[in-house]
Amino acid sequence: MTKILVVSDSHKHNATLNQIFNNHKDIDTCIHCGDLQDDKNNLHIQNLMIVSGNNDFNLYDDEILCQIENLCVFICHGHLYQIEDTKQLLEETALEKKAQLVLFGHTHHPEFYEKDGIHYLNPGSVAFPRGGKVFVPTYAIIEIGQTLSCHFYHAKTHEDVSSKVFALKEPKKSFFSRFKRQ
Repeated sequence: MTKILVVSDSHKHNATLNQIFNNHKDIDTCIHCGDLQDDKNNLHIQNLMIVSGNNDFNLYDDEILCQIENLCVFICHGHLYQIEDTKQLLEETALEKKAQLVLFGHTHHPEFYEKDGIHYLNPGSVAFPRGGKVFVPTYAIIEIGQTLSCHFYHAKTHEDVSSKVFALKEPKKSFFSRFKRQ
């Protein structure tokens, strides 16, 4: 079984990231979905893949398409796909790229869902959670075996908060979406 630790939107909270990484030494791969706002060499972690977020100012690639186990994995921050309002463009891009797993961030809302045979994961933010029933900093671990499973954890206590995340019906809409022209 392969374990992937997925974080996003840490916004210079490297101590929190290093604590998370140290708490999960059995992880095979670590993925940061953007908005690190720092040099990844300041993190003490092996096997780290990272993409640029809207606050990283092109420090890293905007997206990564890679193979993990037998899965085609598409990694992006999400801001370039306007995910604050809809996931349609992200989902269309995932289909075009033949992705089986999409990892993204940006909204700071943890979520995991499947659509058209593709799994989508936003681990939330390890630094600045935003609203909803899960108003705690979060990260996720994906386990790939016979099936694909996902668990969400509190970024400070490492408590499993999956039941709270999966209890959400829909992620909260962006505050700014109410000002968008129709």
